[in-house]
Amino acid sequence: MAEEHGETAARLAVVCAYLEDIRRDLRQGPGGDEAPVDRVLAAVRDGGDLTGVVDTTC
Repeated sequence: MAEEHGETAARLAVVCAYLEDIRRDLRQGPGGDEAPVDRVLAAVRDGGDLTGVVDTTC
């Protein structure tokens, strides 16, 4: 379990490191906004389940 948390933290650190690039890509993409990343970050802050906010159908 601790290893899983470490892996999750490492992946989240990568997202944070590239956050502005991700936001720019989302704004320029077909959706035209950065709401998806905002929902993920809100779930992380709230300690919620990320699987509910991530759309994997794309």
